[in-house]
Amino acid sequence: HKAHAHTVQGLTPQEDLGVTLTHEHLFSDGSSFFELDDSDDAEEFANMPLTSHLIDRVILSSCSNRDNINLDNPEIVIAELEDFIQLGGHTIVDVTPEGMGRDPHVLQMISRRSGVPIVMGCGFYCEYSCEPWVLNATIDELMQRMVKDLTEGNDGIRSGIIGEIGINGQERGTLNYVGEMTPMEERSLRAACRASIETGAALSIHQPNRASAVPKILSVLESENMKPEKVILCHMSSIWDFSMHLYALERGYRIGYDNFGMMLKNSRMRYLDDSQRMDWLIEVFKQGYGDQVLVSHDIWCKVQWKHFGGGGYGHFLRTIVPTLLSRGFTDSDINLLLVKNPAALIAY
Repeated sequence: HKAHAHTVQGLTPQEDLGVTLTHEHLFSDGSSFFELDDSDDAEEFANMPLTSHLIDRVILSSCSNRDNINLDNPEIVIAELEDFIQLGGHTIVDVTPEGMGRDPHVLQMISRRSGVPIVMGCGFYCEYSCEPWVLNATIDELMQRMVKDLTEGNDGIRSGIIGEIGINGQERGTLNYVGEMTPMEERSLRAACRASIETGAALSIHQPNRASAVPKILSVLESENMKPEKVILCHMSSIWDFSMHLYALERGYRIGYDNFGMMLKNSRMRYLDDSQRMDWLIEVFKQGYGDQVLVSHDIWCKVQWKHFGGGGYGHFLRTIVPTLLSRGFTDSDINLLLVKNPAALIAY
């Protein structure tokens, strides 16, 4: 049995995936992230269509403009993917889970028109954003839903990765923190582990930007007998304690430095810049864990698109790769990072 990625257009052999971004969004609805900013015209700003003169303000309060947090324009995405292809890119993993605007038909259309193989996610995001039925669902019900997405799909359009599974710790409604993860998020994570073991699909986990969440997440994974190499711990580059990156790597987990190009601010996330991300990446390779790290941009809002002044899906290839090469990375290191590691994660 040869390993394949399960894309929205069917199976792609592992060796044909090429340069792959393992944590992106092409079509999604981030309205559950919305928060009014504290300006006098917050309501007006919230409802303005995103135009070039709003960009600077949106970067500083990225969740306070409704248009920004909605990736609802496939035509722009198709143009943006052209840039990715011209720079040598090939495959995209869209980890938009159910309930966050995921649309299998739109992803299939984007894939057909752009020529980019797209691997679609499944499962559930953080409690604060999930659909009401998920709150009371059992582990088995959540697992069966994911297995169905991975095996039957929606009108035959199958998911090919589990996630991004949301871990955050805020309860729905009050947004009070109740721990490293809420009881619903723990059920969702256990269900995701079981769906992975049943199907062979990899598991992509959205981590909050707290180092303290990592051991808690890993203890759940271990209690479910998850193989570490089937797991990618996302947003590790939003956790500023490098010793925690090593903690996960030493235990065999894959980690995502998946916010290259991101300079946004909002109440949930704080981002460093690309130079810090590159320093960590170089250090991970130096310490011998180069085969466990994956990179991406996590484009989740419009100001990250080139169309609105961001780096787009081509940013890593355009800007980061030449810098890494100038800092001592070899072509084979780049190939490991962008081709071999993603293929090892997503094909089964």
